[in-house]
Amino acid sequence: MNQNLGFSEGGGCRGNPAPTNPPLTSAVRRGTPIRLTFLNHARYPLKVIYLPSDANSRETEMGYLRANGATLTLETRDSHAYALRSWSGVTVLEVPPSEGRRTSTIDVYECELAKRALHQGWK
Repeated sequence: MNQNLGFSEGGGCRGNPAPTNPPLTSAVRRGTPIRLTFLNHARYPLKVIYLPSDANSRETEMGYLRANGATLTLETRDSHAYALRSWSGVTVLEVPPSEGRRTSTIDVYECELAKRALHQGWK
């Protein structure tokens, strides 16, 4: 399943909601194993951050996506949530838990930095 949300055919980002409040977290359930691939279409690198279900736990950097078409594939669980952030810490995309997903490619597109419209949306 290839998902592409938040990017309009006209070449720009659609309405860019603010990151979730309270912050997005992984589901408490254990979940089933999945393969999740992130594809970075942006001109800047991104950090892939695991968002734990326990509010007392720390977020974990799972890897980095270099700019312009780099990919990162994780063997993970469908109960896990992720955030993709710029080097400055701005959330560009949030990927919530998705029950029943076995494999998925998450396309990440850049947004206008000058307009502070970095948050692409939710997958």
